[in-house]
Amino acid sequence: PAGGAGGGVWGIAAGSRQTAAGGFALKPHAYKNGHVVYLAHSNVWYTAEGGIQALVDTFINAIYLYDDKVLIPFNYKEGTQTVTFGEASEVASEGNGSDLDCFTAPRTAAQVLCSSPFYLFYRIHLAKAAQCLIIEAVPRCARVRFRMYRIKGKKSMASQTNTLTEGPLARQIFLVSLPLALSNLLQVLFNMSDVAVVGRFAGSTALGAVGSTSTLVTLFTGFLIGLSNGINVLVARFYGARHPKDVEKTVHSAAIISAVAGVALLLIGLLGSPAMLRLLNTKEDLLPGAILYLRVYFLGMPALALYNFGNAVFSSIGDTKKPLLYLSIAGALNIALNLFFVIVCDLSVVGVALASAISQCVSAFLILRALTRVQDCYALDVHKLQLDPVQAKSILALGVPAGLQNAIFAIANLFIQAGVNSFDSLMVKGNSAAANADGLIYDCMAAFYMACASFMSQNYGAGRPDRVKKSYFISLGYSFGVGLVLGAALFFCGPAFLALFTTEAAVIDAGMKRVAVMAFAYGISAFMDCTIAASRGLGKTVVPTIIVVLGSCVFRVIWVYTIFAHFHTIPALYLLYPCSWILTALAEIAYFASCYKRAMAIFRKPAAA
Repeated sequence: PAGGAGGGVWGIAAGSRQTAAGGFALKPHAYKNGHVVYLAHSNVWYTAEGGIQALVDTFINAIYLYDDKVLIPFNYKEGTQTVTFGEASEVASEGNGSDLDCFTAPRTAAQVLCSSPFYLFYRIHLAKAAQCLIIEAVPRCARVRFRMYRIKGKKSMASQTNTLTEGPLARQIFLVSLPLALSNLLQVLFNMSDVAVVGRFAGSTALGAVGSTSTLVTLFTGFLIGLSNGINVLVARFYGARHPKDVEKTVHSAAIISAVAGVALLLIGLLGSPAMLRLLNTKEDLLPGAILYLRVYFLGMPALALYNFGNAVFSSIGDTKKPLLYLSIAGALNIALNLFFVIVCDLSVVGVALASAISQCVSAFLILRALTRVQDCYALDVHKLQLDPVQAKSILALGVPAGLQNAIFAIANLFIQAGVNSFDSLMVKGNSAAANADGLIYDCMAAFYMACASFMSQNYGAGRPDRVKKSYFISLGYSFGVGLVLGAALFFCGPAFLALFTTEAAVIDAGMKRVAVMAFAYGISAFMDCTIAASRGLGKTVVPTIIVVLGSCVFRVIWVYTIFAHFHTIPALYLLYPCSWILTALAEIAYFASCYKRAMAIFRKPAAA
């Protein structure tokens, strides 16, 4: 593509602002993806440092091509104009310039297709060309041509997407987060059903064995969830910026990376389970069952990695209902298999682990099957599975720190688990039962964190800075409220909740000691976790991870070996959670405020000369 004499050329998604995309640039090769912008004017030179943004800011926010119309959102008073092809043909018949039968855009001056309060700033022409529609906007300062190609066999991105860049944010974030929360709850129910079934039908020893593995399971699954969060952000960014080729490369590279990560964790679990459990000071009477459970459970790690990959892709474009449906099917199967293997087959811990592994394989199959049937740029095609070096590097740069961040929480919890194990077996069993509430509440809150990252990333890529900050505050409000309400419910209904996992009154009393401290502390974690997700949405993961290492790992280890070692009580142990959350949240908020200010600088209009 080339501009006029002396003109500058820069390829971007049609109507989108140029952006550095939080560290992974939306590259000029975007014109190869079917979105071309021509800047043609002999007296104008536009650079990547803001010139093209200044031009786009002057008149049009975006141009969306549908089957029968063109939708044009403007930057003035947030107005939007819809131009149907029928109207364009009518204008052409009156000799006003637009001609859907000509090969190139008309060069003569013409009236605006439809009356609009913005007529002083632009004129619009439409024309057909081979395999494309040319939309030509002519502002007072220059001519900009948007060429939007159809992708054969697939629907237009704009016409299909459940867009996260338009509409009321509070309602959208809630509707996207609700299926995510339910999906997260179902994943927690996988392990909870294991604990509940063995606790009631296989005895307290089996309960303690499964419960002793919860920290390690959280460590490895947390890494996979963090990796998928990086995938989510990257796909959302490119999807919001209308870069279908980059979306395609990211999806297929992410599938390979997720599969490799799942296999690697499988090998680590099979070979390293005894050593890791001994590192946690697992009681000798619980050790054989715990090792057996982990080794069987880890057989489903590759499937879990692929499910999280598919969930991340669908969530990034706003479709959270499909993952919920597939996980619901797998969750029901998991509970049924738990009961069958433990009660009928008398397999105890092996049975519940096998049920989880089979259910994970089913959920992975369903979501991958759905991705292969999608009619959009994020579809999964086995024939296109190859590792793109650029996208793979971006995925790892975002996903690995996020994964390590989740794993670091689990590593810090290893020291807490070691502290719990310093008490008698009764306290260990009570803690195992009460710890199930953590997964339920955290994962309900985590749905809003993922939604926060998706909304911020897609709106940032689409050049909607006004919606970026609002997405953060709305998600923070939701997650804090959920943590507060669910924590209060746990406090007042604690004994009934614990009775789901054990029938022993002494174990319930021990579990309530943990509940009494944690119930009203969950909401505090929203300020830390939501801010981390917001930084991730802007493409920043390394510094937030370092802050988490210091605030939620180093600090907790120091606490265990000082304050807890001195008092050696359950309250003294669990008070480290709210204290570390407050400390880490303050540092994360300060960093986010700084990187948000820098990220939004590209959307500011350059000062007049």
